[in-house]
Order: sequence, then C-alpha cells, then structure tokens
Amino acid sequence: MIRINPMNDPNANQIRQQIRQLLGNWSPNPLITLQVGIEYARDNLLVQCNRVRNGVTGTDDDRLRVALSRPDRCSVLVIPLLPDSRVVLNVRYCYAAARWSLELPRLDEQDQDEGWRQAAECCLAQGAGMVADQWSLVGNIYRDPHWSPTSLLLVLAKNCRRLPTKPGCDANLVAGAIAVGADALEEMVRDGDIDCSNTLAGLAILRARGWR
Repeated sequence: MIRINPMNDPNANQIRQQIRQLLGNWSPNPLITLQVGIEYARDNLLVQCNRVRNGVTGTDDDRLRVALSRPDRCSVLVIPLLPDSRVVLNVRYCYAAARWSLELPRLDEQDQDEGWRQAAECCLAQGAGMVADQWSLVGNIYRDPHWSPTSLLLVLAKNCRRLPTKPGCDANLVAGAIAVGADALEEMVRDGDIDCSNTLAGLAILRARGWR
C-alpha cells in the first residue's frame, strides 16, 4: 500500500497534483469508438470488437470489450467482519492460475430486482456459510476497465456469524475459510499469500476507511 504523507515526503503535494491532473474530470478521453462488432455472444456474455481512434496520436486500433448482455444483473464482493473485527477469507480455486487462492466471498451475476442487500446476503451465505447483523454499501470495484465495463459492488458485513448448524459447533468456524486480523493480513499481502486483485482492492478500500 502506498501512503503519501506530506510530513515525510516533500514531493507529496506535487504527487497529489499530478494525480488530480491525470484523473480529473477535465481530462478528455483520447479514445474515440468508430464502430462496434459482436465477436462472440452466448447466454449473458458478449465479446465486442471495437474499432477505436486515439485522439492524441490519430491512429486506429481494434480493442476487445467483454460485457454482460443483461445490464440488470450485478456482482458483489463482501467483506465479512467478525465481532472481534477479524476478516474472513475463503479458500477458492483459481482456474486461470490452476491453484487455490485466499479471497473475499464473491457472487457473480445476480438479479438487481431485490437490491444489493439481498445479493450480498446470498453471497455471504453461499460463499462463507455466514450471516451478518449490519450491512453497508462501500462502493464499486472496476475489475479491469480496459477490458470490461462490469464492476463489483463492495459490501461491508459486520458482526458475522455462522449459519445455524449442529449444536455445539463454534459459531466463528467456517469450513474452507480463515479469520485474519489486521496485522496478519498486512503480512500476508506483503508475502504474496493474498494475490487476488478483487480481494486486494476490497481490502485496500477497507484500510482507507480506517479499519485496523
């Protein structure tokens, strides 16, 4: 995590100004879409091939864009916090890397008719086998805006506990999951034990909001 502290970095104000210039609303988008073609379509997935022109260089190029054919669906990423403020991470198989990964619970392509709360509750129940007492919508994570316009709704779930199960079971233990405190979590990120981009983005937003 990069921290810009004006007390320690004499160039902090200059860095902030450069960031505002790069990301500010005044900056025009240099890419102009000339035409859109459908390369692949199946069920809810569309792969478009766009002919775009760079407004700065004037050159044309083909760019792929992956989109959902149904805009009424959403994906959610839940940050489950136990009563002692530890974060629950799932063990999930990553097919692209052919290995297991520690990640926040995620649920893709849910209907938005019932709202983000129901989608988040379903995500936590199915992905972690837990329920929560408090819910809050944190924001959006654009997984790869250069490749796809779809985003993840980031939801914070507080005071999580395991769904009712057999008598005598520990309410904080979930099969295939671990609970990690702030210090251990930061060490795991530094050591590369957590490398899922969605999870890293969600944890970064959580830390930026003051979680320790």
